[in-house]
Amino acid sequence: MRIKLSVLIVLLSSCMLSFAQENNDKLSLEKGTVEGQFQYVIEKSSRYEDYKVVKEGWLYALKAHVLDSVKYLKRDLRQSNSTIAAKQSEVDSIKKEYASMDDKLTGAVKERDSLRLLGILLSKSTYNSVMWTIVLALGVCLAVFVFLFRRSQSVTNQTKKDLQDLKDEFETFRKRALDREEKLSRKYLDDINKMKSK
Repeated sequence: MRIKLSVLIVLLSSCMLSFAQENNDKLSLEKGTVEGQFQYVIEKSSRYEDYKVVKEGWLYALKAHVLDSVKYLKRDLRQSNSTIAAKQSEVDSIKKEYASMDDKLTGAVKERDSLRLLGILLSKSTYNSVMWTIVLALGVCLAVFVFLFRRSQSVTNQTKKDLQDLKDEFETFRKRALDREEKLSRKYLDDINKMKSK
């Protein structure tokens, strides 16, 4: 509504300007602005006491000219409104396009600042946190396995050493047992031989 009013004011002011220029020229009922035609009727009509007497033909001509001017202004106003509607539609289209571009830009920035891990889109900081956590967990696991391996290795080495000592001791015991058995066998044989001889 404001736009229509502002267009109407602009048109009327342009009519007034053109009237001021034409007013300096010759006034006429057939030519010039509506205001100039009114001025012509006012100046050319006769006076009767405080009244102006206007010819009926002039009034009809003035009416026709005013109606033509109003018709022209309405047509101009319709054209202005259609132009405004087209521009508004264009502005709305540009706003939608801007919103779409803004969404695409936001998506592109988000994707640029993100990485995919197992099909999940993660921000770079989250990705770095996850990766460093995995690296630290693997480092701790490696340290634990190295510790367990060394401990197991030392237990294995100690067990091997104990087993070798046990084998050596058993071998020594077996040799002693064999020696003792041989001695006992000899002594037994000797005793048997002594008994036979007696």
